[in-house]
Amino acid sequence: MRSFTNPFKAVFAIILICCLGAAQASAIEISKKDVRKRVKELEKDGWKSMEMPLEQQVERDMERRSMTDEDGYDKYIAKTVVTRGSSYSAAQMAAENMAKVRIASDIGSSVASLADIALENQEISPSEATSVMTASEKAKVLVSQKLGKLITSICAYRMVGDQYEVTLTILYDQKKAIEIANDLMMAELGNDPDFAKIVNEKSIRSSYTGQSFSEYE
Repeated sequence: MRSFTNPFKAVFAIILICCLGAAQASAIEISKKDVRKRVKELEKDGWKSMEMPLEQQVERDMERRSMTDEDGYDKYIAKTVVTRGSSYSAAQMAAENMAKVRIASDIGSSVASLADIALENQEISPSEATSVMTASEKAKVLVSQKLGKLITSICAYRMVGDQYEVTLTILYDQKKAIEIANDLMMAELGNDPDFAKIVNEKSIRSSYTGQSFSEYE
């Protein structure tokens, strides 16, 4: 049996693909000047790459940081940390663990701020606010353990004496991280619907986006 394709549908599909491609390209277009400026800063401080050239890493990092998700939020949480170790791999592993802890700590702090606001607005009692804050402290530890694989965006090193010093920029899907945090928070709070009105994925995301993801630490 012969199959016929509607030519109008085919043309429409081609136009749609082209438009989507153009939109995506414009959304992540990065200035070469900004890339070179950042690379010069890194090189001036003595950083060098063991693998991919720094210019490629920086460009990739800036592109990823510019991405937004379907809700208009930054797609990734970014953290840049510097650690030292007796070997390159040891310093890199320490940096990854530190980055996870910082992501979890930031989210936990955002949850605590929600409790402060709710208490100020008399939406919860002082004892309930304390429960949320206590749960957020526990969640900080658990979130860092459950984040899983990170995306390495920039990895460079320099020698300090006989030690490797590594600067590592990692990215993690913001939506996924907050989903993990919210699930852990609700479990700590006994899935109480009253708490869920204060602490939920939407409220955590709104609170967390007030922070700077692009700051080099």
